[in-house]
Amino acid sequence: VSTGGRIDDALHVQPILVVGSRALDAKLPEMLRVVEDRLLAGDLTDRVRLKDILLQARLALRSHLIPAGSHFALLHAARRLNRNSALAERLAGFSQIRFHDRLAAEFERRQDEVIDKLARIRHFIQGRGRLTASVRGDVAGEGRMRSGFGELLAKLRDERPPEESASFARTPGER
Repeated sequence: VSTGGRIDDALHVQPILVVGSRALDAKLPEMLRVVEDRLLAGDLTDRVRLKDILLQARLALRSHLIPAGSHFALLHAARRLNRNSALAERLAGFSQIRFHDRLAAEFERRQDEVIDKLARIRHFIQGRGRLTASVRGDVAGEGRMRSGFGELLAKLRDERPPEESASFARTPGER
């Protein structure tokens, strides 16, 4: 998850979920099925697996802290500049490490709440108006990609995200 904005509107906030994948032309249909599974078919009932994913994510964040310490410091220092900077810090900075620590510590007690929120996130990203595809390849693969993405789009709801307010407000409790 990342943040984006617009060059013509510094206050515009746009959270971005990137789902990346690569494949040779011959494997495009299989790759598109994997992307579809990631967007549409995550199993939120496997609580043991969800906790394992959470612990792996926490470990990855903590392992990233030393080699990318200056990046974390930059996000922290810039967090009050505008909404995008605040959101970037919450999604990829010290706040995200603290969030994963708290979530791991409280997972057993808050499983139902976590699963409910994950289901809401999944529902949100399954709106057709939220999907942007960026593809590199040759002309021959372009038709297969268009066809495959067309099939994926047909499975998504025809819904656009709501417009964001341009006002900047600090997170409650932020120092």
